[in-house]
Amino acid sequence: MGNNVILLQLLLCLIRLQITTTIIPSSLASGPPTNITILTLSDNTIPIDWFPPLAIERNDIILSYNITYYGNPIDTNLTVEEVMASPNQENSIYYVILEAYNNYTFVISAVNSIGVGMESEPMYIETQPTAPDQPPQILIVEFFEETRILLGWLPPLTEAQNGLITSYIIQVVGNPFPSMNEFINVSNITTDYPATDTVTYLLSGPEEFNNYTFSVAAVNSEGIGPYTNELTQETLPAAPDMSPRNVTAFSDTTTQLCYLYKSN
Repeated sequence: MGNNVILLQLLLCLIRLQITTTIIPSSLASGPPTNITILTLSDNTIPIDWFPPLAIERNDIILSYNITYYGNPIDTNLTVEEVMASPNQENSIYYVILEAYNNYTFVISAVNSIGVGMESEPMYIETQPTAPDQPPQILIVEFFEETRILLGWLPPLTEAQNGLITSYIIQVVGNPFPSMNEFINVSNITTDYPATDTVTYLLSGPEEFNNYTFSVAAVNSEGIGPYTNELTQETLPAAPDMSPRNVTAFSDTTTQLCYLYKSN
C-alpha cells in the first residue's frame, strides 16, 4: 500500500512537471576577428590574414567576413569586400589591390546567419611607392627671348604620382640639326604630396629660328614616369649676327655699281 502511494505521488509530480527544451537563438558575433595581420609586400598588393572570433563570441557558424577599408584622407565611399569563411572555421587570407603610396584604414567583422558582428580595432598601413604611371599635364612652351624658352606644366594626377615627386626631366631635341639633344633635371620644386603646383622652367641655349621638340617626365624615389606627348615649337627669329662675306664691287655701267657677295 505504501509503495502504491509513493508511485502515485511520483506520477502526479511527473504530470505537473513541464519538461521544456529551450533553444538559445543565434545572435550577432559579439567579438571581432582575431590575430589580424596586414603586410605590405609590394607597392599595391596587400595580403590580409585573420582568425575567427573566439568560439564563445561567434554565437553561430561564421559564414563570411566583411573587410571595410578607405584611404586617407577618407575616400568618398568606403570599400567593403565580402570574403567567404573557410570551411573549417580557421584562418582566412585575402589579397587587396590598393593605390601605391597611400595610407589606408582597415576593419574586419564576422558575418553569421543573423548579420554583421562586431568590428575589429582599426588597423593602419601605408602602401609602398612606385614610379609615376602617368606623365605631367598640360605642357606649355612660351618664348621668353630668341634663345630662351619658358616651359610650364602641371604634375601628374594625384593618383598617378605614386610617391613624392622629387624632380622632372625635360627632353629637348633640335630639328633639323640636333644642336640640343639632352635631359635636363629640374629639382627646384615644392616637395609636397600630392604635388599640385604649376612648375615652370626657363630653358637657355636653343638657337634662334630653329625647331625644337620638348617632352617632360616626373621622377620620384622609385624611378622615371612616362613622358608627355612631344610638343614642337620654332624659336623666334633674330637679326643676322654676321655680315655678308666675300663682297666684290664692279662697275656695270658708267652710272651703276654692282655688288656680289656670298651669304652665310
